[in-house]
Amino acid sequence: MYRAEKSVRYVGFAMKKEIFKVANYTAATIAYLIGSGLASGQEIIQFFSSYGLVKSCLAALIMLSIFCCVTVVTIETGRKKRITEANNIYKVYCGKYLGTFFTWLTPLILFSIYAVMISGAGTLSAEYFSVPNRIGRLIMLVLSLGTVLAGFEKLVSVIAKIGHVIILIIIVLSVYSIAKTADWSAASSAAIGEYGFKQASPFWFLSGINYAAFCALTLYPFLAELGGKTNSKKEAVATGLFSSVVFFTIAMLINFSLLGNISVLAGKEMPAVFIADLLFPRVGGIVYSVILYSSIYTTAVPMLWTTCNRIAADDKSVKFKLCAVILAVTAYFIGGLPFSVLINFIYPYIGYVGIFVFACLVITVFRRRKSE
Repeated sequence: MYRAEKSVRYVGFAMKKEIFKVANYTAATIAYLIGSGLASGQEIIQFFSSYGLVKSCLAALIMLSIFCCVTVVTIETGRKKRITEANNIYKVYCGKYLGTFFTWLTPLILFSIYAVMISGAGTLSAEYFSVPNRIGRLIMLVLSLGTVLAGFEKLVSVIAKIGHVIILIIIVLSVYSIAKTADWSAASSAAIGEYGFKQASPFWFLSGINYAAFCALTLYPFLAELGGKTNSKKEAVATGLFSSVVFFTIAMLINFSLLGNISVLAGKEMPAVFIADLLFPRVGGIVYSVILYSSIYTTAVPMLWTTCNRIAADDKSVKFKLCAVILAVTAYFIGGLPFSVLINFIYPYIGYVGIFVFACLVITVFRRRKSE
C-alpha cells in the first residue's frame, strides 16, 4: 500500500515537473518571438491587419498550421539528434551543401533582426520616454549583450520569466481594448486601403505563409537547442503545439485590437503603445512601453546568441564573447535607421527565404516516414 502511494506521488510530481517545463519552454519561445515588431503592433499591421478583418483571420490560420508543423518537428528533431551546434539544424533539413549555406545565411538574417530590435528600442525610448534614440539603443545593447555573455542556460531562464509577464499583460490589454474602444466600421479591407498602411506581401494568403516562414527561420536553431533539453516526445510535442497556439492567440488579439482602432493608427510607428495610451491616458502608454521594451529584450538576446553560436559554438569561449561585442556594436549603428522602414524592408525577404527552408523540412519529414 505504502509503495503504491509512493509511486502515485512520484508520477504526480513528474507530471507537474513536465507541465512546468512545457510552460517555461513555451514562455521562452513566445518571448523570443514577440519582440518589438509584434508587441508594438507594427508587424501585425503589415502582415495581417492591413488586409482587413476576414482576410487577416484567414492569413493567421495559415500561419498557425505552418507554425505547428515547424515547432513540433524541430523540437522533436532536436530531442532525437541532440544537436550540439544549434545552426546545424539546417543541414538536417536542407542537406550538406544547402544546409551549410543556410547555417551561414541565417545567422546574418538573425543579426539583421537584432539590428531591428535595437532600432525599435531607440524609437520607443524617443517617442514615449523622451530619451534620445541613441541612448535607448545603447541601453538595449548593454542589456542584450550582458545576457548573451552569461550563456544559453541563463538566456532561457531569464526570457522565460519575463515571457510569462509579457504574455499575460499583452492578452489583458488587448482584450480590454477590444471590449472598450473597438470600432469595426473601418475594419474592412476597402476602408483600410484608404489609410495607406504598408503591406508585407501583395496577397493576404502569401502574407500568412510569409509570416510563418519568417518566424520559423529565426526560430529553427533556438527550437533545436530547446529540443535537446526535453526528455520525451510527449514533452517536445506539447511544447511545440502549446507555443504555436499561444503565439497565434496573442497575434490575433493584437490584430483585433488594432483593427478596432485602425482609423486613428495611420502613421504611428508604435500603434499598440498608442492604443494603450488611449485606454489609460498618461499611464497606459508608459506601462505598455516598459512591456514592449522587455519584449524587445527577450527577442534581441536569442537573436544575438544564435548569430554568435554559428561563429563559436562554445558560448563560454573568448571567441564567442568577442563576436558578441563586435556584432552588438555594429547593430547599434544599423539601428539608427527608421524602425518601420527596417521592418518593411527586411522581414518580407526573410519570409521568402523561410518558405524555402520550410519546403525542405516538409520533404525531409516525408522521406523519413517513407524509410521507416
